[in-house]
Amino acid sequence: FDVLPKDTEEIELKLVSLSANQMVNERITLEKDRLGKTIDILGEDIIINKVYEENGNTYISITTANETYLNLLYLDMDGKEVKLEQTIEGYSGKDSRTRTVEFKGTGKNLELVVKKLRFKKDYGMTIYTEKIK
Repeated sequence: FDVLPKDTEEIELKLVSLSANQMVNERITLEKDRLGKTIDILGEDIIINKVYEENGNTYISITTANETYLNLLYLDMDGKEVKLEQTIEGYSGKDSRTRTVEFKGTGKNLELVVKKLRFKKDYGMTIYTEKIK
């Protein structure tokens, strides 16, 4: 590090933002054709916009904050855990993004399984201040 200038009177340590990956193992019960279910995982809103079947596969439209990612995503269909087939990116706005996730197959009882969540929190706060004599 460079030496502080001689006329420095105070130093501050600021936490601007924090990105984290966290194992969550959350299970979200889904209903086909139900619109707008909001789930809170670690303070992050996960909006299930729509759950539907098409061409023998199950699709789930999801909206989150731009910096929130659902990692290790599975769909439990009637007791069988199915891995994510693909993510189809949709609308991205200033503060949120919507995408549709696709899983092979269909089922009567559906649970979205989120094993890991990646997110960013903005803090913009001073966490340490030191006056220099």
